[in-house]
Amino acid sequence: METLIFLLLLGVVAYVIFKRTGRSHTESPTIRNDIRVEPDWVQPFILFYVGSEMQFAEHGTLPDTVRALATGRTNEASQSILASLQNYLTFAYGRDRRPDDWPVAARAGQDFLQAELRTLNSGVAIKRFVRRSCEPGTSEASMETQFAELVTAIKADGDFGLRIRNMMLKDSVEELFVGKVGTTLASYREKYTAFLTDRYDR
Repeated sequence: METLIFLLLLGVVAYVIFKRTGRSHTESPTIRNDIRVEPDWVQPFILFYVGSEMQFAEHGTLPDTVRALATGRTNEASQSILASLQNYLTFAYGRDRRPDDWPVAARAGQDFLQAELRTLNSGVAIKRFVRRSCEPGTSEASMETQFAELVTAIKADGDFGLRIRNMMLKDSVEELFVGKVGTTLASYREKYTAFLTDRYDR
């Protein structure tokens, strides 16, 4: 009887340890106070991926991969994202991509891009873009004039407006990346590329 009780207790302890270990290795989103909390790597990766794709795209255009991610057509961008995600996790976190990483990244990427693109249509966002684009020392009056001219041009030409929006997205992603990671995307990519080159040239 004592042996049976001991085995039962041992089984309970093993189950608890297994559950705790499983949670520690599973980085799916958690819900806290009705707020979806993503794993720590998700937001930096999305900024890195979107910023990198836009960095190598034609100026003022939205890469097909980013467009597919924003509209939920993730299958069209999956090969690009999966390759980037594997390399990013190896470089930044020293681990391989896991099966549950992809759906988390796909959903977070779509949510981020949709929210960001909605925000960029506002006058506040356009004014902020003008301010960031101006040379240091530019007067408020000059910035207001440039803002008014830009808004007029956007309203008059839809294609021009889309190009400006894409430029604003690139600028915003790069700024958010600095705030999240603490270094510029260009500087981070240099280290990232050097790491991958060294890794795959061995």
